[in-house]
Amino acid sequence: MATTKIWAIKDSLSRVVSYAENPEKTIFSDLKQVLKYAENDEKTIVDNNEKTMYVTGVNCKRETALEEMLQVQRRFDKETGNIAYHAYQSFKTGEVTPELAHKIGVELAEKMWSEYQVVVATHFNTGTYHNHFVINSVNMFTGKKFNCNKGAYYHFRELSDELCNKYG
Repeated sequence: MATTKIWAIKDSLSRVVSYAENPEKTIFSDLKQVLKYAENDEKTIVDNNEKTMYVTGVNCKRETALEEMLQVQRRFDKETGNIAYHAYQSFKTGEVTPELAHKIGVELAEKMWSEYQVVVATHFNTGTYHNHFVINSVNMFTGKKFNCNKGAYYHFRELSDELCNKYG
């Protein structure tokens, strides 16, 4: 089974810390920074010769995800507080292929956040395949903020476990 975690991203630019400067303790506080981190080429490309990248936008285009997320936040006047959520799903070494890790991640995002914009990026830089999810905190249709409570986390973990079982 994959391990999972989710946390809020606050709208405080003073708290933005570069991942490269402090890789052990960084919690990005700016939507642009967290998207940049999740989509980092060095972490999402399996083979430099083929440039296979595992980054997918769910309910948004990967290339314009930031602009699309900010547009939804502006439309509903929800540009403060928790502007996004950052989650991960990590697999044991040798448990999945890069393709399967990404497929499971995209499917998880579609099930968990069907009315939210999400960027799913599968990273390969640590020796274990893991998915990063950057979730817009604002519902695309209602403008309501995602309620990231214990129940939401347990649902996220339950969906992850179901997909891990489904794909063996």
